[in-house]
Amino acid sequence: MKENYKRIPFDLGIASKLLNEGGEDAIITRCGYKVRMYTTEGMSGNYPIIGEFQDSDGAIVTARWMNSGSYNGEPNCDYDLMLEVPDDKQEECTLKPFDKVVVRCGDYSWHVDFFSSKNEEYKIYICVGGNWTKCLPYTEETAKLIGTCNNWFGNPDGTLKE
Repeated sequence: MKENYKRIPFDLGIASKLLNEGGEDAIITRCGYKVRMYTTEGMSGNYPIIGEFQDSDGAIVTARWMNSGSYNGEPNCDYDLMLEVPDDKQEECTLKPFDKVVVRCGDYSWHVDFFSSKNEEYKIYICVGGNWTKCLPYTEETAKLIGTCNNWFGNPDGTLKE
């Protein structure tokens, strides 16, 4: 796995966004083979995603997947699709009390709040409206997350990656 990246379950919406942004390396199989996706509109009923990967023997394997990324409908198959996305951990908290922030817990929707402090032991951000596991400075770009469940693929300081 690439440094400063994490693997998450396949999501067609996120995969499409990553591909549109040049993230060709983001789609992999559960066992780590890089997948080249051709289409998500294949004419094969339950398996509309068509792509290929190179296996450990060097053979090019053309395969079909379900919209969920499942290879064969069975849980935890080595050929299920996964995504490698930037790890959104903040290395250092530069926020000050009363800074406007965009926050959420887990994969729920983003909200606006006012920052208070960070609890390093429990890895949570304490804000006026509650405690959160993810916290970004409020910027023109992060404001677009409010009310959505979208993942943030920019920098921890709220700016877009160059």
